[in-house]
Amino acid sequence: MVDLDLPRIKPRTQLKGEEREKFVEQVIKAYGHPASIRQICKETGRSYGAIYRVLVDNNVTLRPRGGKNNVRRKS
Repeated sequence: MVDLDLPRIKPRTQLKGEEREKFVEQVIKAYGHPASIRQICKETGRSYGAIYRVLVDNNVTLRPRGGKNNVRRKS
């Protein structure tokens, strides 16, 4: 796995102000790197929902689920 150079945040820590803005920028950059949401969660110690919310709230286009073997089937 690639080192994403993201900060590890203690559980139950609420980020505010400049610290939160910097964290959001780092998460968006890592997702475009491309790291998965789960990889970002593992490195930062934040939940999947928290990382997902950061991305969605900042209008980041999410990649489709499934990885390289995901085959979309016609209904």
